[in-house]
Amino acid sequence: MIKMVVRAFVFLALLGLAVYGCRKNSPGAMDAFNKAVNKSTAAAPPPQAKPEPQIHFGGLAPLEPGLDAGRFQAPGLDAEILAVRIDPEYFELDILTAGEHGGTALTAADWARTKGLSFAINAGMYLDDARGTGVGYMKRAGKILSGRDPGDYKAALAFGPGNPDLPAVRIIDKQCHDYPALRDQYSHVLQSIRMTDCKGNVVWQRSDKRHTQAAAAADSRGRAVFAYVQEPVSTYEFAQALMALPLDIRSALYLEGGPPTQLFMASAGMTLSRSGLFSAGALPIPNVITAKPRK
Repeated sequence: MIKMVVRAFVFLALLGLAVYGCRKNSPGAMDAFNKAVNKSTAAAPPPQAKPEPQIHFGGLAPLEPGLDAGRFQAPGLDAEILAVRIDPEYFELDILTAGEHGGTALTAADWARTKGLSFAINAGMYLDDARGTGVGYMKRAGKILSGRDPGDYKAALAFGPGNPDLPAVRIIDKQCHDYPALRDQYSHVLQSIRMTDCKGNVVWQRSDKRHTQAAAAADSRGRAVFAYVQEPVSTYEFAQALMALPLDIRSALYLEGGPPTQLFMASAGMTLSRSGLFSAGALPIPNVITAKPRK
């Protein structure tokens, strides 16, 4: 027993001399000693978040032929607008719904990943029913998925014209166009609330309600333009900002606002995902507007 105590004392004395020597002769050696002692108990560093891909700021820039994206400072707001422009000559636009795909709602990112898509965004608001039926009129590939026609839904996004002389993508306004006739000439139609009239004047009422939002539009060349704002803003402010940006659009259509709002894009080896839940993930949504490269 006495021998064990003596040995322990000698060991501690030698350890103390080693520590003293490290401290006296080299601060770096002391650091190395501390690191060696603590190595086995040190916690692993947390995984680093993957940096968000850089999207051009101040204008639209090509990601690949037919797909352009850009970030803009929203005029007069402490917010940034993400805009995506899709040329139907290069990309096939579509409307996908849970009702036609097994009845399961997915996040925009999961819609894109499971269907091999380059882009997905909310296809308007929807009812709380088993199919997630669109609140407004909805038609896909000539099939009517929702025959509803709410009185305040005065415009629609339309693409897939049966007549080549018609714009490939357009906003049809009930107060400016022959809405029933034009609606019948497009294979895909999504009706919603207009943010502006057909002359670009904001028609949405001022409000203090502010949230994440998404909108759809079409430019003068018949290309689809989608806009997304992450920071909470009013729809009136969002509409005013959109009309002030160099996007070559005359009217805009409201798609969604608040937590369900989301956008997903994959192009040129990068992916971009936005959600109204911010960093908490994304909610499953039953209906999305999508795009994938034409074969």
